[in-house]
Amino acid sequence: AAPTCTANGTSTINNYDSTNSYIFSPSGPTVGALGLISGAIIGTSYTITATKNTCNSTVSVAFTNASQLTAPATPTITTAAPTCTANGTSTINNYDSTNSYTFTPSGPTVGALGLISGAIIGTSYTITATKNTCTSAVSVAFTNASQLTTPSPNLIDGTICVNQTSGIPIQSYILDTQLNNPNYVYNWFILNTITTTYDLIMGANSATYETFVAGNYKVEIVNTLSGCSTFATANVIAINPATVITADVSDAFTDNIIITVTIYPTGTFQYALDGGLWQDSNVFSGVSAGEHIILVRDNQGCTYLQATVFVFDYPKFFTPNGDGMNDTWNIIGLKPIHKPFLYIFDRFGKLIKQINPLQNDKGWDGTYNNADLPSTDYWFTLDYIENYSKKTFKSHFSLKR
Repeated sequence: AAPTCTANGTSTINNYDSTNSYIFSPSGPTVGALGLISGAIIGTSYTITATKNTCNSTVSVAFTNASQLTAPATPTITTAAPTCTANGTSTINNYDSTNSYTFTPSGPTVGALGLISGAIIGTSYTITATKNTCTSAVSVAFTNASQLTTPSPNLIDGTICVNQTSGIPIQSYILDTQLNNPNYVYNWFILNTITTTYDLIMGANSATYETFVAGNYKVEIVNTLSGCSTFATANVIAINPATVITADVSDAFTDNIIITVTIYPTGTFQYALDGGLWQDSNVFSGVSAGEHIILVRDNQGCTYLQATVFVFDYPKFFTPNGDGMNDTWNIIGLKPIHKPFLYIFDRFGKLIKQINPLQNDKGWDGTYNNADLPSTDYWFTLDYIENYSKKTFKSHFSLKR
């Protein structure tokens, strides 16, 4: 019988006869019940003859008992500590490429030189080695630790706002690492453009740094627990605020009043009308009559301008019934710069009322010589100045009672 992982090989006389006597060559072994041979030296070749009544058998075929199979050595593991750039690793020190290795729990594999791969960080494993059906004892458990914590700053380029005339900064920029770990140490630097090296900014030891100076900045961060460090850089540039805003209104009394805003110096801006939503376009269309506030800002928060514009138009009807709603009629949105004068006629062309819309802000009340006029259409002529040109506009509206 072949040897096993727990016993040497054995031999048995298959046609054993208890009335025979058996002679081994070389001598030493004996035969027991059922023909089991004992006392044979492992690795020694033997033959046997059987004797009975002075008669001997022919010599048997030689046999040799092989030694017990050798179980693989128990795997010994060396675990390398994690670093600032890599997770911990483990290696089988007594690795034998002729062995197979089984992990509990399953998953990892062994590569050349015994390096273990595929182990889940933080999971405890044991290993057994197998060879020729023999399995080693279970190894000591091992666990790979995760990479040491290294700070990961997210520094963003920015701008400071500088008065174009005086050169004095009027708005700072805050460089922010976006970190808040109490175990981190910070050091800020600014690039010296003459030496092309970074100069330490004394006293700048926080996760943020507020600057009024344009330049290239660097922050170095150290994790005091792991000893790991990193750095990040960002550029801060100086920009000037826009200073001039103009708002041009399209011709009055058109179906679609348009306001176009112009900014100087030019740049990328956002615009809002009367506190509404910000938009990228500098054009507002479909603007109603009356006073409007235009706001302008830039993406850097450097520019914030405001302008007031006036859009004038006329109501298409009014209802002078004393309910406090639309009781008078007038041109809306006129200002002294327009120098307006208004004439109102009945449908036969008779002058009913002439007023200065600015002096009589309530307008016409629907009477003539203190008598109520009937519900019908009335015509008007408005003389005014727009864009430094004298203009006249004529149209009609309805009186409803």
